[in-house]
Amino acid sequence: MMASNPKADRGTPILLYFTGFMATASQQVIAPVIPIYFREGLGAPLELVGLLVSLLFFSSAASKILITLYLRERDVPNALLVGCVLMASSPLLYLIAGSPLQAGLVRILHGLGFSLFSTAGLSLASLTSSGDRDRSIGLYTLALSLGLMVGPGIGSLGIRLLGFESAFFLASAASLSASLSSTSLKMGIRRIIGGMEADSTGFKASPGTVFKVLKGGEFQTAFLCYLGFSIYYGAVIAYAPIYLRGSYGFEADLVSLIFLLYFLMTVVGRTLIPRMLSVFKPSGVLLLGLINVAVTAILLYALRGPLAASAPLVLAGLSHGVIFPSAAVIVSHGVESSAILPAANAVYLLGFDLGTTIGPVMVSGIASSINVQAAILASAAPSMVLIPFLASHSRGRRMEKEKG
Repeated sequence: MMASNPKADRGTPILLYFTGFMATASQQVIAPVIPIYFREGLGAPLELVGLLVSLLFFSSAASKILITLYLRERDVPNALLVGCVLMASSPLLYLIAGSPLQAGLVRILHGLGFSLFSTAGLSLASLTSSGDRDRSIGLYTLALSLGLMVGPGIGSLGIRLLGFESAFFLASAASLSASLSSTSLKMGIRRIIGGMEADSTGFKASPGTVFKVLKGGEFQTAFLCYLGFSIYYGAVIAYAPIYLRGSYGFEADLVSLIFLLYFLMTVVGRTLIPRMLSVFKPSGVLLLGLINVAVTAILLYALRGPLAASAPLVLAGLSHGVIFPSAAVIVSHGVESSAILPAANAVYLLGFDLGTTIGPVMVSGIASSINVQAAILASAAPSMVLIPFLASHSRGRRMEKEKG
């Protein structure tokens, strides 16, 4: 692994964390209310709402395949900037859209921006640390989780004080600030990359390199766990807002508040990650996260009432908090050279995009024919299936080490 230049590195991580925080907050300002906008503002039927929500992640998944093959290490800072600019433009374009079809086209553009931002940001988090990579990834994902929490709070407050459409303007402003900070970030990152012992012509991942990343057993475990959780999360963000509004009369600002609490639990999970990883192996932390997915999905299906329905949704945020960073640690440990980090992270993050694309579409029929709670429970099935597999895998690895 290449070492960075400490002098050039000094202020760069803070800019990166701020960029990640603001871009993520922008995404989350409108995430809790966008299904309501599609349903009530554009008149989309319930099944189409799920498809529109998933289109962003489908676009992100498709573009990540191209990123995996063609993104050079030296191009990563530019990718971050372009991603932030697209994320700043998309919220305003939603308001201009006059039909579900037009909104779907905006979702595709938004997904491309999200793909560039998420892949470039995680890759840069591994390059900007002058010390240990785990700490850098941990701090970066903590900044993301703070953005996840603050975004719905900004949206809730904006809707209450300024009206529903203000959430879209606030989301655009947050990503615009991320674009400005990523512009300043570019020079510091380029100095770091320039100080590495890497080929000055940069690196472009070949299909063989991508296959090498994919065939590792630890990588596959991390990918599958993140995919399983993301299927559940995709169904939650698509249908939980409509469920809370339709069944219990929650206003849009209150729906945003519930998701603020969800992401507060995400922050709690991210804060606990360093201590958890000192006690458990990353696979053990993943197992705890999947168990929490199963428990919260069952509780949401079984319990009734506004408080009882909200509590499992909030507690599910703990899984969001621990699964992403612990799986990212597994991925980063399996990568031998910083040069292939963009490819490895793009493939890993593809799990989130695929899951959040599959989840809403997979259970849309259940949501419309039975109810939303049953749909969310069905979306947790992949995580439930992975629990015994991961427990067996972790036990097998432990026995191998004891024999060795």
